[in-house]
Amino acid sequence: MSFLTRSFNIKSFWFLLILGISLATGQMPFDLPYLAFSALVLLGYYWIKHQPKSFESFIWGFAFGFGYFGITFFWIVEPFLVESEKTGWLAPIALFFLVIFLSFILSLCFFLAAVVGHGRTKNQRLIIFFLFFLSSELARSELIFNFPWGLISSIWINTPFSQSLALFGPYWLSGLTILCAFLLSRVWVGTITALLIILALYVFGHYRLSLPLVERTNPVKIRIVQPNIQQSEKWNPELAATFLNRHISLSKSALETGVDLIVWPETSVSYEIMDNLKLRDGISSELRLSLLLGARRFDKENKKLFNSAFLLAENGDIIEIYDKIKLVPFGEYIPFGEFLSSLNILGLASDGLIGFSSGKENGIFKTKKLGFFKIWICYEAIFSEDQKNWDKRPSWIINITNDAWFGAFSGPYQHLTLARMRAIESGLPMVRSANTGISAMIGPFGRILSQLNLETRGYIEEFLPKGSQPTLYSRLGPTFCNFLLTIVVLLTIVSLIFISLVNRYKSS
Repeated sequence: MSFLTRSFNIKSFWFLLILGISLATGQMPFDLPYLAFSALVLLGYYWIKHQPKSFESFIWGFAFGFGYFGITFFWIVEPFLVESEKTGWLAPIALFFLVIFLSFILSLCFFLAAVVGHGRTKNQRLIIFFLFFLSSELARSELIFNFPWGLISSIWINTPFSQSLALFGPYWLSGLTILCAFLLSRVWVGTITALLIILALYVFGHYRLSLPLVERTNPVKIRIVQPNIQQSEKWNPELAATFLNRHISLSKSALETGVDLIVWPETSVSYEIMDNLKLRDGISSELRLSLLLGARRFDKENKKLFNSAFLLAENGDIIEIYDKIKLVPFGEYIPFGEFLSSLNILGLASDGLIGFSSGKENGIFKTKKLGFFKIWICYEAIFSEDQKNWDKRPSWIINITNDAWFGAFSGPYQHLTLARMRAIESGLPMVRSANTGISAMIGPFGRILSQLNLETRGYIEEFLPKGSQPTLYSRLGPTFCNFLLTIVVLLTIVSLIFISLVNRYKSS
């Protein structure tokens, strides 16, 4: 007990918790990036001033993580409250264990930073702390959890700094953010270095945002539909016809305004589309335009259910189909699914009989008028797509989603932020249609050209902007950029340890 008393300071615990909460204010919908950045500066200063020992540093990491992840991921309770009488009891449990798990990863990295940095100079300890802090972001988002949500780099989405995503992607921007914040806690050389990096990133971002958007030689006009259907009502069979008619009524005038493509959101139609020629004929006779819509697809031969996107021609024929590849864990599928499905545990978004399966194709569609374009369904937009795997670079992206799952607080806004980050990284415009959430036309620099707000029914009509030249990040690819960053971090840590061992050997 005396050991715990010496190692644990309750004032430090509360201070680190507050710093974690302050960092979370950089995320949407708070959008206070400079307050969040200040929290990182204070964290670096506090680390050097108090030089926490191993156990204390572990507690610091847990407190900081609990504050940050608790606020950032609070939206995770929303899907469980859609049918609160069935799954509401799981909401606090899901939030608690997610936050605990993510905080534990951060705690472990704080602990290792304290152990490796023990006995070193202040500057060395700060660099080591930076390296392990960044490692926690890489580990939780790519290596362990594969859930790149709540990245520190996303706090800059509404500032020129966000344009740095086009260079090396989100993790490099997170790393530079943490590094600059920590260096600012060191006067003179550290401060000057940090200010030079910040100035360079700002100038690059400001220059990129000042570039004009080039008009398309073959303009494409898109109507983006947002029907605003509550999740609790969405799959009510008695309302299926009503909701279909709502989509049609929001789309019917598109022919008169010269629209080339109508986009409906994820699972916009609850009916079978694949083999339902009568339904497709009915829709096409009303719209007489090309239509991209989301719907479930059941493969009868293999008895698999897919979350799919269908591109329909003007006459209702199916031109292209894309089956969603990246599925939402515990939403569209359950880990250890074969065992848990035997217990009738299938996921919140399943059909109650079978969980979703993952698709195989890359989701790049092509038509003569629309050219090449990429489809992302909901959750897939949070991942930095490895564009090196694309056979041909698309000229734009469609993201269809159903953000009714995320409630009305932070989830839909954070999801939109991640979609905007993908536009910046790829240099491609994005058409985003949400059942409810925030539908938008997003330019190639991540700027929102027009949008429909949360819980609003309506549509947007916009000409599709032209994409930029391929970005450095899209040329190199996320796999290479992430690998390079990981190698730099590991080599720096190993080098510092090696130098320390050599110095100790010489002194002995």
